[in-house]
Amino acid sequence: MITSLFMNPINHIYNSKKIPGIALTAFIGLVVYFIDGVVNSNFFDGLIISLLIGIFIKNIRPNLVIFDPGAKWVGKALLEFAVMLMGATIFLSDVLEAGASILLIIL
Repeated sequence: MITSLFMNPINHIYNSKKIPGIALTAFIGLVVYFIDGVVNSNFFDGLIISLLIGIFIKNIRPNLVIFDPGAKWVGKALLEFAVMLMGATIFLSDVLEAGASILLIIL
């Protein structure tokens, strides 16, 4: 899925069936970002808040299948890509912290 995302990203994102789900998840992400900034609690992480909002929406309106293709795409391809970038960022920061000489050891 990630490979096909890079090969033709416009077809994967600009699919009219996926747009509502992508928009909904982006909106929920923005809401959670601002809630997390206001609440600033260690107990309620942004991930927990977004899961609770998603569970609430799905229980209140289970027939909203219009959002399913986009939400599934975000949950599969985009989340995989984000985790990969997060891992690369952590590794890059560790390498930079250790110094340039560590690159010779890695290579």
